[in-house]
Amino acid sequence: MRKTLWKASLFGLFMMGFFSGESVHAQSDPTGKKSITNTYAITNATVHSSPGSEGKKASILIKDGVILGIGDNLSLPAEAKVIAADSLHVYAGFIDAASRAGISKPEDPERPKDFVYSNPPDEIAGITPWRSAVDQFDIESSAVSDLRKAGFTMAHILPDGGMISGKGALVVLGDNESTNVLKANTSLAANLNGARGMYPGTTVGVMAKFRDVYQNTKLTKDRMALFASNNGVTRPEINPTYTAMSEVVDRAIPIFFEVEDDLEVRRALSLQKELGFQLVLFGLEEYEAVIDVLKGSGVGVLLKLQIPDDKAIKNQKEDVSDAVKAQYQRVKEAYDKTIAQAGKLAAAGVPFAFSTVGAKPNDAMKALQAMIEAGLSEKDALAALT
Repeated sequence: MRKTLWKASLFGLFMMGFFSGESVHAQSDPTGKKSITNTYAITNATVHSSPGSEGKKASILIKDGVILGIGDNLSLPAEAKVIAADSLHVYAGFIDAASRAGISKPEDPERPKDFVYSNPPDEIAGITPWRSAVDQFDIESSAVSDLRKAGFTMAHILPDGGMISGKGALVVLGDNESTNVLKANTSLAANLNGARGMYPGTTVGVMAKFRDVYQNTKLTKDRMALFASNNGVTRPEINPTYTAMSEVVDRAIPIFFEVEDDLEVRRALSLQKELGFQLVLFGLEEYEAVIDVLKGSGVGVLLKLQIPDDKAIKNQKEDVSDAVKAQYQRVKEAYDKTIAQAGKLAAAGVPFAFSTVGAKPNDAMKALQAMIEAGLSEKDALAALT
C-alpha cells in the first residue's frame, strides 16, 4: 500500500496545479483570475473514505469548492470540467494540526511612562488570549502556497506571541477570494517563554503567572454568575484577559502548548493536572523519553513533519578512530529514535497528529515515508494527516 500513499500525495499536487493553473481561466478576463467554470468532475477515481479502507471506484462532483456528490452513477452538468482519474487515488486532504504558515507576529506595544517591571500590563508581558490567528494570517503568503503544494488543504493556524499568544483557527487553504475560515477560536496557544526584562521572566515565573491568570478567570466567572443571580451585587470588572480565557476554563477549547524539551513537557503536564484544562503538546523534537508519562494521560501530541538531516550518516567514513565511530553510532541512534517515535506513540495509544511548525512542508512526504519505514503503519499515518 506504500505506493498508494504516494499516489495520494501526487494526486494532491496534480489537483492543486490544475485548479490554480492559467489553463482554466477565461480568455475574456483581462485579469486572468476569473475561472471558466467552478464545477469539476473527477471521474472513475479510487476513493478512500477513511484511512485503511480499500477504496471504491467512483466519481466526485465539485462546485464552488463544495462536494455535491460522490458515486458511480452521477449526473454531470454540462459546465463541469472533467478530470479523468482512472489511475488516481483520492483521500481526504491533509490537515496541518498546528501551523504558522502565513502568520506574522504583531509589533510589541509601547511601554507606558509609568511602566512597572514587576507588574507589567498583560499585553506587554505577552499575555494576549484575546488575539486571534486570523488577524495575523495572510492567505497569499508563500508559506501557505508551500503547504498547498505538499498536499495540505486545511491548517489549524496558531498566533505568534508571548506566553499566552492567543486563539487558533481552522482555515481552508483556498485563495484570497474565498471565505477560508472554517472556525475561529479553536484553541489557545501558549508556551513557557518568559518576557524580557520584566515579570514573568523565568519559566517558574511563567508557570506562576499562568496559574494566576487561570484561577482569576475562574473567580471572575463565579463573581459574574453571582452578579447575574442576585440583586444589589456590584458588577465585577470586565477584564479582556479573563474573558478570553473563559473558554479554556470551561474546557470548550484546548491549550496548544509549545514545548522545547522533556522538562517542559513535564511542566506543562503538571499545570494541566493541577488546573484541569485540555492539553495538546507540540514543538518537541523527540517524544520517546516521555512516552510513558504521556501514556494514559489523554494528552495529545503533535509530531513535527521533519526528520534530522541524514547526510552525516550517509557520509560516514570507515577508516576512522574508535572515538569517531562512537560519535557516528550516537548520530545514527538519534536519527533512528526520531523517525521511530511516531510508531511508538501509536503503539502506546498516545493520540498524535502532524504539524509543520518549525518544519518545511516540502520535506513532509520524505519525513512521513521515513516514519513508515521505521514502523508507523500507513493507516495510522493517514489518520494522523487527515
